[in-house]
Amino acid sequence: MNKKALLKDIISAARCKLRDEEIELYGKPINHSKIVKNKKTYSRKNYKIKIGE
Repeated sequence: MNKKALLKDIISAARCKLRDEEIELYGKPINHSKIVKNKKTYSRKNYKIKIGE
């Protein structure tokens, strides 16, 4: 097994372990890449949609 494949396997195992711990802690997987936008903040786009109706 070459060095790249070994490193890839180590990283993959670490990610899998962290994901399992996260699911155990929170009860579901959490998306870290998507930002959740607060619905209560002012949005000019949504304001225009409400006026147009």
